Amino acid sequence: MQHQHFGIIIFSKYPIIKKRIISGYPNNYNSTFQYADIVKGTDTFRVFNVHLQSLRLSRTNLNYINKPSINGDEDLEKSKSLISKLKNGFIKRQLQADRIRSEMEKSPYPNIVCGDFNDVPNSYAYSAIGKGMKNAFVEKGSGMGRTFTGISPTLRIDNIFVDKRFDVEQFTRIKRNLSDHYPIIADVKKVNKE
Repeated sequence: MQHQHFGIIIFSKYPIIKKRIISGYPNNYNSTFQYADIVKGTDTFRVFNVHLQSLRLSRTNLNYINKPSINGDEDLEKSKSLISKLKNGFIKRQLQADRIRSEMEKSPYPNIVCGDFNDVPNSYAYSAIGKGMKNAFVEKGSGMGRTFTGISPTLRIDNIFVDKRFDVEQFTRIKRNLSDHYPIIADVKKVNKE
């Protein structure tokens, strides 16, 4: 049996003055997020790294999505399994998004939120976390912005949100098959109020 380890981490070339990992039940990689307070010059900002609940779709689920049918009890069970996973994912992501938003509102600094939302732009999680923030893809991206390599060619489920006190200078999706997600990068700059 192969052992796998999952986790999230924030790297910074600037000093990290505080970091915190926040975990909730069931204390797995989908119920854990973190933030780090980072200092650049005279400015401090808080970076959140999140990975919201995945659907945990099996090969059978994926095959059924690609070739759905309603030819008997076996297909009915496949449909029920898929619907159950969708429902469970929506509920868990809502709770996680609310917990993340609560921590964002406590921040004494401008926030940057990065991560795998496992949800699309019209979702509750996207709206709750992104409320009042700029989405780097919306600001400087182009095309469909697909970040997930499976299921659909249009799934943009990874995001970088920045406080309105930042300008997004550029957004890039790196189309390399390093995992089932394409990496995304944004350059941001503090807005000068002078």
